[in-house]
Amino acid sequence: MRKYMESRYIPYIRTRYRETSGRCFQVRAHIQNALVFVRYIMCMVFLILTLCNIYNKYNNAASAVIENNIISIVNECIDNEVIKARKSFRENDFLIISKNRNGKVLSVKNDVIGANEFALALSENILSGLENTDNNKIKKNFGGIMENGILASFIMNAPVRIVPTGKVNVTPEFSMENAGENQKVHRLKMEISVKIKIFLPFHRVERRIERVFIVSETIIH
Repeated sequence: MRKYMESRYIPYIRTRYRETSGRCFQVRAHIQNALVFVRYIMCMVFLILTLCNIYNKYNNAASAVIENNIISIVNECIDNEVIKARKSFRENDFLIISKNRNGKVLSVKNDVIGANEFALALSENILSGLENTDNNKIKKNFGGIMENGILASFIMNAPVRIVPTGKVNVTPEFSMENAGENQKVHRLKMEISVKIKIFLPFHRVERRIERVFIVSETIIH
């Protein structure tokens, strides 16, 4: 081993040592760069997952709130049209009562034609009212949706569209009940069923709204 320690071998030993040390440094540098890159990718993935989670929560909450508001608007439209239609008809228009000279009731018949006319007018009025509610903008408190008091002052406008699909189904239903001695109650109900499409900013949904109204109630002695 001593002969390798002579002066003529020293430059070779130093060069070999330096080359070996440089290679190790390069390998370590590559490993560190790879670790930094992996950490960067992991941070980006966690950030994207967090943003997606926040977006999904907000989208679900906002969609539920907007859908409830839309359904309330549709129900209000139906109520208004029922009130308008009832003003055009009298309660006795849906009932045919035959009496003798003494005023005793001989027979009671349902006026099916009058009830169908009322149902047709009501269906057309509701459909027209829903078409006029198209392109509504619903204002909603952003903080209320996110359950955050800091954002309570932020108000957003959510553009939505209400599109009725098909026609409004209005079905008349007659009923007769005893109301005591020698008394009967005659009722006319209207079963209303309407299917609508709600176009929200991010998606669309279909809802069916069903209502029942008593449009006529007559006591027969």
